[in-house]
Amino acid sequence: MGIPSPPPSAGLTPSTWGSTQGQTEHRTPRPSPSPDTRPRRTSIIAQLQARRTSGFVGFAGKCLAILLILTFLGTGAYGGMFTGFTNGFFAALTKIKTGGPSAVAGYELKQVYTRVDAIDKILVTLVTFFAAWLDAGGPDMGKGKWEGPWLEGFHLVKGEEGGRTWEVDVPLWAALVQFAGAWGLVSVEGSRKGNKGGLARVVGWTGFWGMGMQLLSYTIAGPIYFIIHLFTSPVASGSDVDALVVNAGDMALLPACITMAFLVPAFMMGLPSPQLIPQAEHQNWMATWQVFPILQANLMFFLKSLFGSSGAGSEGNSNKVIGRKAAGASPVYKFTMTLCVVAQLGFLTIALTPPTALPASLAASYPWLSAILKEVNIDSGIPRALWDPPSLDVSSLEKIRMAWLGPLAKHFLQWDVYSGNFALLTWAVYQYWAAGVGGGKRFGKALGWFVLGGPVATAAYLLWERDEAVVARDDDRGRRRSR
Repeated sequence: MGIPSPPPSAGLTPSTWGSTQGQTEHRTPRPSPSPDTRPRRTSIIAQLQARRTSGFVGFAGKCLAILLILTFLGTGAYGGMFTGFTNGFFAALTKIKTGGPSAVAGYELKQVYTRVDAIDKILVTLVTFFAAWLDAGGPDMGKGKWEGPWLEGFHLVKGEEGGRTWEVDVPLWAALVQFAGAWGLVSVEGSRKGNKGGLARVVGWTGFWGMGMQLLSYTIAGPIYFIIHLFTSPVASGSDVDALVVNAGDMALLPACITMAFLVPAFMMGLPSPQLIPQAEHQNWMATWQVFPILQANLMFFLKSLFGSSGAGSEGNSNKVIGRKAAGASPVYKFTMTLCVVAQLGFLTIALTPPTALPASLAASYPWLSAILKEVNIDSGIPRALWDPPSLDVSSLEKIRMAWLGPLAKHFLQWDVYSGNFALLTWAVYQYWAAGVGGGKRFGKALGWFVLGGPVATAAYLLWERDEAVVARDDDRGRRRSR
């Protein structure tokens, strides 16, 4: 007679079912093993996570995150946009843009890039803005000829007119590199499965939001994006592992695409002109960098067509690895953290090294190294107070010298990037908290990443930890169901 499988009332766990095969019907079943406490522990963690995303606790946590993001939006918008209207910065840029060569000493602004009038007007505006930083070398000592940052041999000498100095350049380049890292984290969201449909589709259009950051400023478009993400994306709750799924092929290509679309044009537009690059080409590179989100999208399409896609993250492959930690976006997280650490430690090394530490022979051979150490300090990386911005009285000037605009551009960009980065960190902290991830050890690591790489590196670390914690929790549930 065949022996039926033990009924649920037998009290046997799945692991003991096999031992009943071949036994007689009248045989006394084994006593049930002592209950396993691990499922209850996992259940408590799951309940804690559920409370963080629902009810009063979840509502209060989200409201606090949004309030902080709005605060950073307000401070950045005031330090950038509002101050730009009141301290003469935008008035000077408008005069340069509309007045032509007669409005600025020795500088000729290119007016045509695409031959599409509407697009060219936008590009001219954006190029004029960045020229205030990158071309703030000033005319050559009254000769009326634009020389940009000066070169003596192969030694870069800046600041003869008080414009584009190392004190302006070094912190702004560090901020620009960290912005590249922040853009990498936003780009990941466009590849997540949870942002492909419904209302969340809006936050999946990362190219659209990237252009918004270029046109409206990072400190305005970025926080708006983060707030919409918290309201619409299932990724924000951390309760759905499938929402976190990304295309592994996209993640492998994304660092290369950011490098080619963002970092390479940024490097080229920063080269001294006209000594190393003609002025027209220099402005072409500035215009190219403005549309890096569009360039990145096209590069991604081209590279995926060329190399093919692994298909990871599709319906058939969730890009999870059962039984071990996994985070499909780890290549981008590593890339972002590397960029931010290099930028922050590079700035801190320059700012904290006294000029006397440079050997006399080295200072004589490379005077620009000595100039960097003399001009750059910790205060260089701290924006001026909102109530005390640099200013320029444009109405009293017959002609504007680009050299005068460097400090005004620095004030705008520092408040713009720093405020946007802290809004991004708040967005990441909320997602980390909502997923039920915690622990003093992780907090210590997050603090370490903040010191090494600033708010963007910390955000990358927290999102990476969130991804792995959610995947590990899902793996644990799967193992318990299979018993």
